[in-house]
Amino acid sequence: MGQRLNIQFEMDIPNSGEAKVLANAYYHWSGYTILAYELVKKIADSNYWSDDCKITDPVEKAIRMLEVTGAGLTKDEFTEEYPESKYKKATSRNDGLIAISEKGIKETQNWEEARVTINLTTGM
Repeated sequence: MGQRLNIQFEMDIPNSGEAKVLANAYYHWSGYTILAYELVKKIADSNYWSDDCKITDPVEKAIRMLEVTGAGLTKDEFTEEYPESKYKKATSRNDGLIAISEKGIKETQNWEEARVTINLTTGM
């Protein structure tokens, strides 16, 4: 059994004190500190994390940052708004499985043994 990591991006909901998960990715063997750190470093070093990033849709921004780690959207996660022609398709659970639907996000959260949460509102 792997050490299962979930990296998720969330955004604060104004005036609620709560945050909404925008996207997450499941990595089957990356729930170890050094491996999780390396994935988060790829995200932090990417152009998508910088203030110069021109992507205004927070879900697309989260997807793009997860793609930097090698992850891709699973077949059930593609939609009209987020089509297969525009985004990376998942290749394996080791490289990362991205979910953006409520059902997919909950499913990957159920698999996790470790989690990294990145809040796009606070940058933490």
